[in-house]
Amino acid sequence: MIINQSKMKEFPFRKTINFRDLGGYEAADGRHIKEGLLYRSGGLFYMNEEELEEFKKMDIEFVLDLRTKKEVKEKPDPNLPDVFMLQHSGLEHKSGAEIDFSPAGMGRVGGEGEDQLRKFQGYYGELPLENDAFRILLQEMVALRAPLLFHCASGKDRTGIGAMLILYLLGASIETIMEDYMLSNEYLQENVERELESRREIVEKDPTAKKLSIMKEGVLLETGYIAMNAILDAAPDEYTFFEKEYGISREAIDRARDFYLE
Repeated sequence: MIINQSKMKEFPFRKTINFRDLGGYEAADGRHIKEGLLYRSGGLFYMNEEELEEFKKMDIEFVLDLRTKKEVKEKPDPNLPDVFMLQHSGLEHKSGAEIDFSPAGMGRVGGEGEDQLRKFQGYYGELPLENDAFRILLQEMVALRAPLLFHCASGKDRTGIGAMLILYLLGASIETIMEDYMLSNEYLQENVERELESRREIVEKDPTAKKLSIMKEGVLLETGYIAMNAILDAAPDEYTFFEKEYGISREAIDRARDFYLE
């Protein structure tokens, strides 16, 4: 997949924070998403004082933290008195299977690595469906509570699926949705390359270990498509999908498109 480098808009933040504006993408009826309304990011706890001061100037109204309570306790977001901040874990899936996202878990090889990859991709297939964290995100979005920002730790997995859902609701093409998803690898390129180099001998011999190493620090196109295909398989069109999975009406979607698109 060829990434449109023009989408890598300059922000006064380090690239590894993975901070982005969903504005500019083409969506329903040939319209484009307005800039300055829908942001995605890695954890705000990564920001230094200078970056936080720049962030405050953006007048973001609502922040949804998709991390678990444990993650938030270990690395809390900075206090932003003028922003409504809400935490709700995006790590919800129907199977209840435990998936080890630790460095040791993502560093498995051989049969254990293949089992880890199957679990991870199975989790991805469930993540976009009936997820309470994304229900909150989408309900706030269609209530036109903007500018809003949603984030997890690295801004690539839970945040990536949240962006996938928002773009789908606004009528973006599958190609556009996947382009945005894969853009995390451009922002997190140094992390991905460092991880692959640290395990060079292993990943050269074990393709599954290479995939897990990439997913530890970045994203895989095939895994993104697992999530996207789960969305497409759940309903014949976006109106039916969001009504069925998230209780969002056709009228609410059309109203949101009129607000967010130009």
